[in-house]
Amino acid sequence: MFKKLIGWNEHGDLPESPGVYAWYFRPELTNYDIENLIKDLAKIPDDNVLGERAALVRDFLYKRIFRYFEQKPYYVELTGQLKPKYRGELNHQPSDDLSKALVDRIAASPHRLIKLSQYLQESTPLIASPLYIGKAENLKLRVSVHKKMIGLLKNQEVKNQLLFLQYEFSNEEIDFANRVVDRAIPSSRLYVAYQETAGGGIEVDLENLLNRIYFPILGRN
Repeated sequence: MFKKLIGWNEHGDLPESPGVYAWYFRPELTNYDIENLIKDLAKIPDDNVLGERAALVRDFLYKRIFRYFEQKPYYVELTGQLKPKYRGELNHQPSDDLSKALVDRIAASPHRLIKLSQYLQESTPLIASPLYIGKAENLKLRVSVHKKMIGLLKNQEVKNQLLFLQYEFSNEEIDFANRVVDRAIPSSRLYVAYQETAGGGIEVDLENLLNRIYFPILGRN
């Protein structure tokens, strides 16, 4: 059974044993953010719920939640017999995924965000998509390396010298940390769940299966 979430400052509690681990991001809508949205909405007439008020709510939800979970572009190729070929990237548009009815309800009654925020936090990790799933011969060491890499890349001067970091860190560790930093995901909202294994390489197979079942948002697949 996967263990409960370990917070950013609690990684010292991880065991020094083989296993698999998953990084999660717990989104947060602070009372401060919600109060500011309510103040901004109050400046717009109530009869404009479907106009500026809805746009304000969409922008709020994207910046505070959805941008962290935005999928990277897909590279696609379309071909057909005796047809032209098309290649290129398809970009995820997370704001287009938002339910119009949801946006309208929040625009009309933004205080409902306070309760929604509570439930959102409690959803992790029970029904949350993992950011990343990895394997380790030493869980404590592996996760601490991820943490160190994320900290290093927050320094722009270090980030500009990724080539040198490859001598100390693997490409997987660099890629994951890079994606976390590029999305400006707050470290304080990152958590790890883990499962110890019996060793003998079973963690390799388990990680392989889990990645292909759950497709982590910042994973390698």
